[in-house]
Amino acid sequence: MAILNDIEGGSLKYSDLQAQGSLSVDGCHVSLVIGCLAEEIDRCRLLILGLKENLKYIREIVCVVSSLPSQINAKDLGLGNLVNASVEIYSYEDTIFPGAARNIGIRKTKYPYIAFLDVNTEPEPDWLEIAINKLINSDTQGTLGRTKYVGKSLFEKCFIASTYGDNPIFTVPGTLISRNLINQIGFFIPSARCGEDAEWIRRAIYFHKSIRCSDVSTLKYRNIIGRGFKELSSKWFRNYYLACFEDLLVYQRQRYLYIIFFATISLLVAFGWNTSGRALAGWNVDSFLYIPHISKITAIFLATFYFVFRAFLLPIAKGVPILRVGLKTMLMIVIISFSLDLVKTAAFAKSTLDRYLITRFKIFKR
Repeated sequence: MAILNDIEGGSLKYSDLQAQGSLSVDGCHVSLVIGCLAEEIDRCRLLILGLKENLKYIREIVCVVSSLPSQINAKDLGLGNLVNASVEIYSYEDTIFPGAARNIGIRKTKYPYIAFLDVNTEPEPDWLEIAINKLINSDTQGTLGRTKYVGKSLFEKCFIASTYGDNPIFTVPGTLISRNLINQIGFFIPSARCGEDAEWIRRAIYFHKSIRCSDVSTLKYRNIIGRGFKELSSKWFRNYYLACFEDLLVYQRQRYLYIIFFATISLLVAFGWNTSGRALAGWNVDSFLYIPHISKITAIFLATFYFVFRAFLLPIAKGVPILRVGLKTMLMIVIISFSLDLVKTAAFAKSTLDRYLITRFKIFKR
């Protein structure tokens, strides 16, 4: 893609960067980077209008808009005069992946500190003030964002409980970071449709452990609202397939393979334990090695362990008050979790097969 030449290679340069000196709340000049598709312009407009007190620290807003038809002028999108801060719009006809859009935004900004938001996130009025105070009062050059996923319907809340949980998670949206630290960490992976944010966060923590701060303002993410299970599971499959295809989920894929292998071997051994023992070693029902109903016991044990893990242990670890919800909600969480586990397993299997076909026979192309 031609636009990748504009975002890859070279160091981060900016001619207007002022000497930082001692950082203060009033002296922290922030460039805000927002990436969106042309169809998300309305949400981008609402996001900018909802920045409120955060605008005291934002000197410029860089919007990277992709999939914009050539007949539409970027100046006609209605983003330029929404707030007092300078709003720069960079539009592209091609579809730009999130990492590539952020890379473009980083290169176009000119202030010492850079913040990221997503059109589906909703920051609190004190988001930047708290983040800047964190930079001032601690030995850190940046703070990762903290995002809480919210839903309205019972299904949406159960889906969130089955996946993200009620506790805020570390995200790129909401991040405030110095340009110097970005120079150390590096750009986002531009060619990945998904998973590039998790990879960048791991890299950021490796270079700067204190970037992971829990006492920062929490963003709200509302993109789950109004979506059905079919749409969400299709997105789940696509994201896991592409992230696995790009080798961004190596450890998670290996963990899944180990679990599936262990469960399969356990069931096979259990099904053949008594039969093989009688055939090969002459066991009988009086032998201490003979275990009545071992197949049923093993299957029930694995199913019970999975239920307890998905219904209690994992939700509790993610901050879900599972002990205070009803049986219907608990069963819905387990069913959604089981369905998504099947989706992820299928995504991992397909991506592994496709990579093998490309490497071995070169007969498959995404």
